[in-house]
Amino acid sequence: MIAWDVSTLDEGREQPTSLSTGRAGFVLVEAVEIHPGRPLVAAGYTDGRVVVARIGDPDELVVKPPGRSAVQVVRWSDDGQHLAVGTHGGEAAIVTFPPQIFK
Repeated sequence: MIAWDVSTLDEGREQPTSLSTGRAGFVLVEAVEIHPGRPLVAAGYTDGRVVVARIGDPDELVVKPPGRSAVQVVRWSDDGQHLAVGTHGGEAAIVTFPPQIFK
C-alpha cells in the first residue's frame, strides 16, 4: 500500500512524499480504511486476508488470514477500537482490539 503525505506539499514540493505501508506482494488490495485517531490503515485483499499497518511502516498485523473470497469492505468504529470486515462471499466479522495494542 502507498500513502501520500500531503503536508509535504506545504514545503513547495510538486508531489507529496510517498509512504510505503505494509508488505509488498502480488495480491490486490480490495478495500482500505484509515483509523479515525491513529496513523493506521486496515486493508482487505482479494484473497480474503485483512491486515492493519502503521502508515509508512512495513510491519503489519494479520487480522484475518486468506479465506474463501475477496474482502469487500473494512470499516473502523468511530472510537477505532473495532474493525468490521465483510467479504464478497458473505462472511462478516467484527474485530475488537484491546486499547493497549496500539500504544
